[in-house]
Amino acid sequence: MEQLLAEQEEERKRDDADAAVADGRKQRKKQFRWKLNHDLALVKAVLAHTPFSSVKPGDAWATIAGSINKLFELSLDKLAVHRRFDLVLEAHRKEETKNRYGSGIEEEVCEIVRLLNDLMSLIDDQKLLEKGHTEAKQKKLDDSKLKAEEIRVAACTTIKRSGSSPENPGPVPKKRPTDSTLIDLWKEKQESERQQEMKRLDVEQQRYDAERAEKVVDRDLEKKKLDLQQQQFELERDRFNHQRDKDKEEFKLREKELILREEERKSQMATQTALLQLLMKKCEI
Repeated sequence: MEQLLAEQEEERKRDDADAAVADGRKQRKKQFRWKLNHDLALVKAVLAHTPFSSVKPGDAWATIAGSINKLFELSLDKLAVHRRFDLVLEAHRKEETKNRYGSGIEEEVCEIVRLLNDLMSLIDDQKLLEKGHTEAKQKKLDDSKLKAEEIRVAACTTIKRSGSSPENPGPVPKKRPTDSTLIDLWKEKQESERQQEMKRLDVEQQRYDAERAEKVVDRDLEKKKLDLQQQQFELERDRFNHQRDKDKEEFKLREKELILREEERKSQMATQTALLQLLMKKCEI
């Protein structure tokens, strides 16, 4: 009896072990692995929702995860899709995208490369924009602090200067600067800055006028040079035309001379022929 129970217990353990192995195989089969079509859908979703420029990036990544899960019947969370996109983008920055999807369809590989290029440009531009806003805010804050400090120092200096007199050379209790004093100081500072700006503009205007005058002189010189070249060209053309006409006249004269010589030769030949015929007739007689 005990042996039978032991055999049954042993058989039950083997069944449990087989069931555990089967469950493990099922779990391994259900394990998700990213492929080209998944990454392409992820990149398109990121480009559509732009979480990197969203006011609530967490909600945007959650929306992206929902669209991926709905499309492929998965159960990914926003952290998983965010990490996967960071890996894909980092690999693209290292120019490893084509090698990564070497066995994929060429059209899909080209499309994901193009989309990643667009996303990389958008993300880099967004970072530069955020950096520029931060620097501008910090500069504005520093300028405000500097102006406030200058006004405070100027106010204190004015109060110290006006605090003593010949009748009462002793120390006078410090007085808090009034609003009118601060406004006057601010106006003086603004006037000084305006005058400096006017001087700078005058210098710029003078430099601009000098450059413009120099350009006008250069243009006039260039125009005179072109006119001189045109005159030289016209002289050369006239000389060429004159020489051509002269050559034509000489050619005509030579042609007439040749014609006259030819006529004279023909006349001489005719005369000689006539004389020869007369001689032949006399000989026959």
